Amino acid sequence: MSRKRYESNEDLKRESELADEIAMRWNCDLHKLPIQYHLDFVAEREGKIRAFLEFKCRTFEMNKYPTFMISMSKMLTARLMFGVSGKDTYLIVKWTDKIARCDILHCKYEVAMGGRRDRGDWQDIDPCCYIPLSEFTVIADTGSQA
Repeated sequence: MSRKRYESNEDLKRESELADEIAMRWNCDLHKLPIQYHLDFVAEREGKIRAFLEFKCRTFEMNKYPTFMISMSKMLTARLMFGVSGKDTYLIVKWTDKIARCDILHCKYEVAMGGRRDRGDWQDIDPCCYIPLSEFTVIADTGSQA
């Protein structure tokens, strides 16, 4: 049995808007990846894959927490994709006030159990990587739009 997906239409809309923003800023085409890749997009320029991307949209400001939590399974996928393709993977996060990127293949992080408990889904709690905000490079200041 497949796991329930929690992405709402609003989540997908925010992701699509972020993809448009990144494609414009980086002068590349972004292609949504099929679900089996476990990452969100591939960035292509001049017919060549340049990077894999994982997008996250948050409903709070960047500095609310000292770290960014991401499932360790995403880090595993990023490393596997790099091992096969030699292409970097970037985590792109849109907070209410900033858009920032993190090179998740080369960043520092701590591993601990984490996740969300508000949905009652036991699979939401798993080993997570806690990336310090200092590992992120701000690429846009969007102002508070919460």
